[in-house]
Amino acid sequence: MADEKQRIIRMLEQGATPQQTARSMNVSLGTIYAIRNETEPNHLPTRRTSYENLRQGIAEWLWNTSLRDEDIEALAGYLYWNHCTPLTNRKGKTQ
Repeated sequence: MADEKQRIIRMLEQGATPQQTARSMNVSLGTIYAIRNETEPNHLPTRRTSYENLRQGIAEWLWNTSLRDEDIEALAGYLYWNHCTPLTNRKGKTQ
């Protein structure tokens, strides 16, 4: 698992989205967000995203999952990382 975790971290650092990483590594989106929560700093100022982008991302995410506890955890991670994270996590661009 440690090797898999390092590959996930590397993919995210290289700019892959959590959804792309989950599909590529054949793990749940909840696992990706849990690893991201452990490794990313969360003490920086927050950023904003547009309602349309947030809604589109949630719709895409819900379309690809059945709701389980793990999926609910992933939704919480998605909302946090795509709505409340620093601008620097996306190379300085808002979405």
